[in-house]
Amino acid sequence: MQKADFINFRQYYKQAAVLISADDYYQTFITHKVRHSAQVLKFGKKIIYQTVELTTKTLDFVAAAERALLFHDVGRFEEGTLRYQAEQNKEYIAAASSQLNHGDLGYNTLLKNPLYNDPRILAAVKYHGLMMEDVYKAPEWQNFMQSPNKEEIRQILFLVRDADKLANLQSIQKEQSLYRDIFYKQLPPECRTMPLSVDVVEQFMARQTILFPTVKTFADRILMVISWIYDINYSASYRISQENGYIKYLLAELEKYNLDKTLQQKIVNQVNEAETKCE
Repeated sequence: MQKADFINFRQYYKQAAVLISADDYYQTFITHKVRHSAQVLKFGKKIIYQTVELTTKTLDFVAAAERALLFHDVGRFEEGTLRYQAEQNKEYIAAASSQLNHGDLGYNTLLKNPLYNDPRILAAVKYHGLMMEDVYKAPEWQNFMQSPNKEEIRQILFLVRDADKLANLQSIQKEQSLYRDIFYKQLPPECRTMPLSVDVVEQFMARQTILFPTVKTFADRILMVISWIYDINYSASYRISQENGYIKYLLAELEKYNLDKTLQQKIVNQVNEAETKCE
């Protein structure tokens, strides 16, 4: 990782920051993404150094991986400005709008920069936030898999996905960020205290990562985050999560909304089973 990379990253942030009012929610949103990106880089380095198949890679691989970690959310800066401008114009944009996919926005941004126009970086930026089932179906992913570096592309994508989850879990635990994100901001008040939806519970019990469009209540949102345990790729990521008690914290939060004690115990048991298999 070069000093120039951090300078370039900050420049992307500054270009967005000047377009948003200093006291607006979206200014806070993009500023948080600066901190989040630093956390993702930190967790990514931890995963690399605790994973044999990654520690034996070349310095070139590590440099590409660290750049992918730092720039993975660079599209959030443009997303923040677009959402801010829409609200200023009294327009509504859904929290999960496909028109503002930050992976695509970041991909298009870095594609124009010769320093980062590297398939190992671009694929991680474009696909780190998607369900892997959707990634595998994407025509562009098939193109990436034609690259001589296809194994490194896959390894870096998995690394960024894991580090991103760990950084988000840390923020959720330490900063209670689920109560301040765009989803919660736009969630109707009556849905903030409703119980788990049947569809969401069925997905979790089927050991599936819960689909965001099916999330209707805040309890659903918490269980969706817990379901990330089904989409972790490196054993080191599980260890880091367990050492910090991230999922334990989320289960305690879920219990505040899920008054079905039997269901709550089933969820706890399934989490324990999933984590035990990955030790």
